[in-house]
Amino acid sequence: MRDIRKEILENLDAIEKQYDVQILLAVESGSRAWGFASPDSDYDVRFIYVHRPEEYLRIGTMNDVIEWQLDEVLDINGWDLRKALLAFGKGNPNVMEWANSPIVYRKAAEWDGLKEAAMHYFSEKSALCHYYGTANRTLQEYLTGDVIRYKMYFYALRPLLCCRWIERYHTVPPMEFAKLLTMFREPDEVLTQELYAAIAELLTRKAETEEKDLNPQMPVIISFIREECVRQKQISEAAPDDHRHDVEELNEAFRNLLAGRELFQEQTSIVLEALDIRFSVCKVTDYSGIDLAQPFCFTGATDEENSLVCPERLVPENTTARDDGWRGFRIIGQLDFSLIGILARISKILAANEIGIFAISTYNTDYILTKEENFEKALHVLKASGYEI
Repeated sequence: MRDIRKEILENLDAIEKQYDVQILLAVESGSRAWGFASPDSDYDVRFIYVHRPEEYLRIGTMNDVIEWQLDEVLDINGWDLRKALLAFGKGNPNVMEWANSPIVYRKAAEWDGLKEAAMHYFSEKSALCHYYGTANRTLQEYLTGDVIRYKMYFYALRPLLCCRWIERYHTVPPMEFAKLLTMFREPDEVLTQELYAAIAELLTRKAETEEKDLNPQMPVIISFIREECVRQKQISEAAPDDHRHDVEELNEAFRNLLAGRELFQEQTSIVLEALDIRFSVCKVTDYSGIDLAQPFCFTGATDEENSLVCPERLVPENTTARDDGWRGFRIIGQLDFSLIGILARISKILAANEIGIFAISTYNTDYILTKEENFEKALHVLKASGYEI
């Protein structure tokens, strides 16, 4: 069976090598991220990348877009960080959505700081105009006939619900369609239970049909789209200009990233070894039940507890609590005590990708454990960050 996620990650690796860039964020941006993919929906992968610092110091222009792949299954392209930050500064809703996508393929440790600065530039005016424009174009171009493709309903419904979200909560609307539907928990004269039921029926139908299939109009939904487009045109035009014109916060975030990051530092001296062992993290009454001469047994005694990390097959009978299912890797070689930040950088990379760790340090080296379900992802993320495994 085709492993699409693996293909996407391999493509991201290839992009970094071919263009000598570092990908800061790679996400799903289309219907799969919105939550209403059809059986034949493609994968819309968008990424933000950064060049080496010296590339930004040349007087010549450089390409700020990488268009990597476009076929029936994969649509992969990305923006240079400077282009993305300029778009954030204008309150561009597209990049705001990338930053909030629920499906993340790659995220560098440095991304969260950039995102925090970028979200301060959300503009209700820009968002309302964008979402109204998207819905209205969809209505005029695809929803005027007696039969339509169900997919096109969502290209009008979702932006109109985003407009409603902004009106109610004055925040960046969620990317997921299901979260937008939570507004129906507090129905009003437009967001009615009748409309909610029609949308639920539409979701069911779309999941069972091909994207190209033509289907009869659904009266409740098309009426909402027509009426709400008229309403949102008036609201978006009347909305005050709330753009933040001072982009110094973005400038500072950009400069700090280029000056202080370790993204392009060579990692050839750091080699990791994946251990083919399932570990258990335990609490024991004492260490009499474990043969400490066995390899990969780690102990920790304090005034409150006796802890033990060991292969699952060696867990002693006097264990009072245990957490199984840990996999691990270690840094190869003997680390000099003067070396700083090796474990911290690894943990930072994994934390940025929502992978929790259990770290153990010995005299010679460091061991990093992750839960088994995250182990392969951890290895891939570290390889993508320059570590040899």
